[in-house]
Amino acid sequence: MKFIDPKSDSLLLFKSFLFLISLICFSSGLYAQDFILGGGDWSTPTNWKGGIVPPNPFTGNSITVADDATVSVVNLTIGNGATLIINKDVDLTYDAGFSTFTNNGTIQNDGTLNIADNNNFSNNGEINNDGACTINSNGNFTNGSSGVLNNNGTFNQGNDGFDSFMNFGCVVNNGIFTRLVGFISQEGSNAMWKGEGRVDLRDGSRMTINGGTLSPGNSFGTMAILGDMALAAGVSLFMEIVGGGSPGNDLISVSGTLDLGGSSLTVVRTSGSFGASESWDIITAGTLSGSFGAGMVTLPSPPMGITGTFASSAVVNDYRVTYSGTAFLPVELSSFTGKALDNIIHLDWTTASETNNDYMMIERSGDGLQFQEIGRVKGYGTTVETQTYQFIDENPLNGLNYYRLRQVDFDGTEEYSNVIAVDIDMIINGIKLN
Repeated sequence: MKFIDPKSDSLLLFKSFLFLISLICFSSGLYAQDFILGGGDWSTPTNWKGGIVPPNPFTGNSITVADDATVSVVNLTIGNGATLIINKDVDLTYDAGFSTFTNNGTIQNDGTLNIADNNNFSNNGEINNDGACTINSNGNFTNGSSGVLNNNGTFNQGNDGFDSFMNFGCVVNNGIFTRLVGFISQEGSNAMWKGEGRVDLRDGSRMTINGGTLSPGNSFGTMAILGDMALAAGVSLFMEIVGGGSPGNDLISVSGTLDLGGSSLTVVRTSGSFGASESWDIITAGTLSGSFGAGMVTLPSPPMGITGTFASSAVVNDYRVTYSGTAFLPVELSSFTGKALDNIIHLDWTTASETNNDYMMIERSGDGLQFQEIGRVKGYGTTVETQTYQFIDENPLNGLNYYRLRQVDFDGTEEYSNVIAVDIDMIINGIKLN
């Protein structure tokens, strides 16, 4: 008869348990740790802190490129929930040869990201370019329908007419965007190009907007296009004006030819004192051709009981909005601010005077264009005394939250405030973590 030592059996089970735990820890460490590349070849283990090259696709926490490096990994993918950080003054070059660099997570570029010849770039996540991004080459850049490109630095793309920049998602350009040769195209009804940066179209390049929205700024900005731009019938221009005339307005400035192509225009007036005769140049071009579609121009209206009209027309190579009639002073908003505290957002605003102010809607947006009401605050009617208001958003969106006030008179007349942005990310007990 063979006897089993219970202690030996328990020891075997315990060792098996330790092996399983170590395997799990190794796997989780491989796929969910922070990797640091000290420079050199991405594929060389000794160049990485810890000596482990991240898997492809990378689905862990983050990769930080701490010194100049080159990537030759074929079809490299930054996966969902993963972050690639390129430190300041650091150059990361992707040169795998006829491959695609795909971002489904987040790229924070504070240095230089260089996509070399014959390689493509596909963005389905978020890119925050605060440094320099260069897409040299015969390769294409595709910003997918879920892609967001925030350019606050310089973005250079295209060496010949065979590659392309295609935007199906959202581009927020507050820096300098340069198309070296070829074309920029925006496609799809949900695509957006926003911001008050500059687009530099060189060597006969052209910007073609076949769908979606163009909107210069969230509180008055100039979208400058150095070159030619053509709009299609499915495109919407969203522009804001404020009392006091130009430059209190959004502006699209095209140095070359702008073809309106039957697109649509929506002009929204924000708060301010509107004189008896004012005008705003909202589009300027070297040559303005075509027109907005029939019935596709939406202009604001003066408050009920005020005699006056808003009109729009092309004036030489400018497109101008004018107001003629009785001067009026709607609710005079003297301040509108927001701050994040303990994972909620406090909104505060002050009016210097009010006329027939019934109530104010608080509207919120995740992209600065599409707003939804999240609350209402009762107004003070008619008053010349300073009034203060507060609203707390207890369930803000992740990341940037855009807010505006929609003021409604007793007769139903409405007007909008300027738009403000508040970032809720990384706010813990009132401390913003970097």
